[in-house]
Amino acid sequence: MKDNYSDILAREQLGNEPQRIALIHNGLGVYRVGEGEPLLLFPYPHGSTFSSISESLICNLLVDMGRTVITFDPPQAYLSTRKGNYSLKEMLDCGEEALQCFGIQEPVDVVGHSMGGLCAVAFTVLKKEWTKKLLVICGNPGYSEVSSQWFCSKFITGLDFVKLTWYGFKEIIGMGNLKNHKQMNNLLDYYLFENKVFFQPRVICKGDWRRPTPSRNKWMNAIRKENFSEHLEDINLPVLLMSGRNDILSSEKVNKKMHEKINNSELVFFQKSRHFPFIEEREKFMKITEVFLNKQE
Repeated sequence: MKDNYSDILAREQLGNEPQRIALIHNGLGVYRVGEGEPLLLFPYPHGSTFSSISESLICNLLVDMGRTVITFDPPQAYLSTRKGNYSLKEMLDCGEEALQCFGIQEPVDVVGHSMGGLCAVAFTVLKKEWTKKLLVICGNPGYSEVSSQWFCSKFITGLDFVKLTWYGFKEIIGMGNLKNHKQMNNLLDYYLFENKVFFQPRVICKGDWRRPTPSRNKWMNAIRKENFSEHLEDINLPVLLMSGRNDILSSEKVNKKMHEKINNSELVFFQKSRHFPFIEEREKFMKITEVFLNKQE
């Protein structure tokens, strides 16, 4: 791919901080963080984030394991100025583009958490020539599994269930605003942690009711029919599936089904976590992940 960078936004190494390179390539913000064997980390494709995944804890943990993280900002998010169509195919093409931007031509380990995990699964199925190993953290093979799990969760009941359903309904029919969006995410995020000490609510600002929801929120409607459950048997490479035992978005049942369909897969449950084991059980997460990524096949 011919380089067409509009600007080198950051190229620095300060003390023990990992080297971070950020570029804009044809309107797509791409990142290279760390020094070591490269891997591709899929970002969250939806509108429920407030910073680039290149600045996230999970990115930093992978760098601490001696890896170089290649990632990107989805179109119309953060550094990416490219207009997006919010499709799954777009996310997969951006993943491939990010690798090519940094001259990577060989297969790499692919990592994704939550909806990024869905992208990582789809990438491995549809662009298998790029994938060496697959790590899915609290992921799903399709959108329908995600929506059905929180809707049927034993944890969200009563008034909170009614509120969450109402917030989500307003988002789906286009009546949402930034205040509604934050209220929905705050309520859902509360139930995504086993230990509520780790829960940090988004600040709702004066005037948020007049502001629109993030443009990437359209992702949820765009991928409603996407499901790779029937293609999991086509994955013939090392796979590690991780989830919290009581995760309401990536349930024990769904993970066991994925494990049964993927031949060369391992499945690990975190007993003291829900949707964020790399936060709630960081040390255990790092040990298991490092062993998997460094294992010679």
